[in-house]
Amino acid sequence: MFETLSEKLNGVFGRLGNKGRLTERDVDAALREVRMALLEADVNFRVAREFIARIREESLKSDVLQSLSPGQQVVKVTNDALVDILGGKVHRLEAGPRRPSVILMVGLNGAGKTTASAKLAHYLKQDGQTLVMVAADLQRPAAIQQLETLATRSMDGVKRASELNAAWAIVDTAGRFQVDDDLMSELEAVKDAVSPDETLLVVDAMTAQEAVEAANQFHDALA
Repeated sequence: MFETLSEKLNGVFGRLGNKGRLTERDVDAALREVRMALLEADVNFRVAREFIARIREESLKSDVLQSLSPGQQVVKVTNDALVDILGGKVHRLEAGPRRPSVILMVGLNGAGKTTASAKLAHYLKQDGQTLVMVAADLQRPAAIQQLETLATRSMDGVKRASELNAAWAIVDTAGRFQVDDDLMSELEAVKDAVSPDETLLVVDAMTAQEAVEAANQFHDALA
């Protein structure tokens, strides 16, 4: 999917870059192709719409259209917009005021939370920081006593990290195949128990535009 999208975008902007002069019609024609390529790649339509609107606004400015290489300028505008929509800059982990700083890993089943937790642990260890990994997963539907057990297990893991004077505690939570009330109840119980300094949502890249809705649901429940 990504290779196909990359090929289509390279084709569109390659043709645009070869033009000596650009008109508004040229820009609109190119952006229609870009929009279709994004939608065919299952990019969320609102994201695609905002992305295209920003590129069009910046591309139609006089300093772009009247430059010596307008096509290349549009390519640059697109690159800048893409970087911005993906976050714009590197966001580093923010340590909390007390040790350990707690990282809560959340996401749907099979998204790669445990793998991401292990990679994050490896990164922190390479940086010379100590850490403890906490498994907070009952693998069963939530109930009051199960939530109490889950919260206690999570707190015990963070307490152990504190006793070891670890810099970080990575709490790896359970997942389900869809967002539901049981999953959110579990995550809220863990969040209340460990008071995370960072909450990281792990999403499978193949989830495509459904990732936007999932991110919104997790944010609403845990923000």
